[in-house]
Amino acid sequence: MDDKLAALSGIAALMKNKTEGMYAAGLWKASMPFDLLWRCDQTGDLSTKKERLSSRSWISVDGAVKWPMSLETNQEQPLQYINSTAYFECGALGAEVCEVVCPVAGSNDFGQVAFGKIILRTRLIEATVRSVPDNDWVGLYDTHWAVHVPGLNLAPLWLDICLGKMGTTVESIYLMVVMSPGQADWTWEEALLVRRKLGSMDEFERVGVAANVCPKTRTKWTTLRSWFGSSEIWEVVLV
Repeated sequence: MDDKLAALSGIAALMKNKTEGMYAAGLWKASMPFDLLWRCDQTGDLSTKKERLSSRSWISVDGAVKWPMSLETNQEQPLQYINSTAYFECGALGAEVCEVVCPVAGSNDFGQVAFGKIILRTRLIEATVRSVPDNDWVGLYDTHWAVHVPGLNLAPLWLDICLGKMGTTVESIYLMVVMSPGQADWTWEEALLVRRKLGSMDEFERVGVAANVCPKTRTKWTTLRSWFGSSEIWEVVLV
């Protein structure tokens, strides 16, 4: 799977001709920060590390990925993808994308990247990761994992890589807000799960994505209380 970007380069080139937007390792700058919210399929075994750059992109993982979906029941297709129903345009607030850097490693403008980073103005809070051996939880969220912020309910988490065995608690990790709920129904808070890059104090790598919803709301996904509140806004480098 190391040639993911090369395999998609033709499609990416066609899209760029239409949109004239910046392409960044499988993501489009014009669609950020929403494009950062991809989820890794949790039904297979997760790798212990990411083999490809950049951690923020779905090209860093093997297996299927998907994006958050609207669960609005009055639509013909209740599980339409969110980029069709665009909940993030209904008054939702997101992280501010300040800069995208993504040079390629060779001559193919849509091929493998040499390195890359996204600089965002956003909020960070510490959190812990827990496994949830509960069939109802898995039935609702298609994941065995949850993220916990002190004083709040457990919330579903979709990991990109394996951070530990079932039954363990993972600490020294952070939630980074990407989308905050809007005024419309069926909107919720979503955040990336990130950790400091080894050897760096100001660079973070993505290891998962979480939704601030809880079983109390059942199939209606909505945020009861923000993870971040009035916490300070930081300039964060995501690699």
